[in-house]
Amino acid sequence: MKQKLNVLTTVFFLMVFSVFISCNSTEENTNKPKTDVEEHAHSDKKDCDGVHWSHHKGEDGPEKWNTLCEGFSACGGNAQSPINFVTDSISENSDLQAIKFEYGETTTDIINNLHTIQFNVSDSNSIELNGKDYKLLQFHYHALSEHTVNGKYFPLEVHFVH
Repeated sequence: MKQKLNVLTTVFFLMVFSVFISCNSTEENTNKPKTDVEEHAHSDKKDCDGVHWSHHKGEDGPEKWNTLCEGFSACGGNAQSPINFVTDSISENSDLQAIKFEYGETTTDIINNLHTIQFNVSDSNSIELNGKDYKLLQFHYHALSEHTVNGKYFPLEVHFVH
């Protein structure tokens, strides 16, 4: 069990500390404040700027992302967030190296993007993973975790985006 937990922890950190590719259009849209009307608009299926989406089951959840607008048509597959880690199916990979952290004090810009509170960072914070450096761009929280372990949500999850 301890070995599976170590592998699960490694997989989780690799996921969290890697570059996240979201099917939700561009970063420009995540920083742009939206009005209540824009946030809940689904009428123009070509313009995804005002489309509300969620990481949790429901009419705007992952199982429906590909129907929310044309720009989200690639969403809804099995190789994207949110991920359910099933501990019985995790195996060890001895080729993985430990992540080297180079974090220090930094200034932040705090943004409410209506999905989470996002902290854009400056200065030189980074990690090294398998010999490659990744600069920390921002971190944000999900109150009720985005990802699950054996189908279980947790009260809070933080993503460090590099």
